[in-house]
Amino acid sequence: DKPGEDFVGYIKNPRLLELNPKGLVPTLSEGPSSPPVYESLVCVEYIDELAGGPSASTEPSLLPGLPSQRAELRLQADWVNKHCCSPFYQILVRKEQ
Repeated sequence: DKPGEDFVGYIKNPRLLELNPKGLVPTLSEGPSSPPVYESLVCVEYIDELAGGPSASTEPSLLPGLPSQRAELRLQADWVNKHCCSPFYQILVRKEQ
């Protein structure tokens, strides 16, 4: 954006805001009959369940098989979200001058 012009680089799509009032990605929607799914790890678990997940013997899972390993993965994902993603978004969001 240039001085004197309207800023259009961070306008959130109304459809995204309809599905997720926070306006964050990822946000998944299967349609009007299903509630939207958001938050990164929740989306991964949701996709894993759609793909068959750990209960399906023939389908590979996105998550490790043991509950303790899945918990460790969740802790790691939470750390990345708090220490990498959140600070990065602060760079992306325009600050009023």
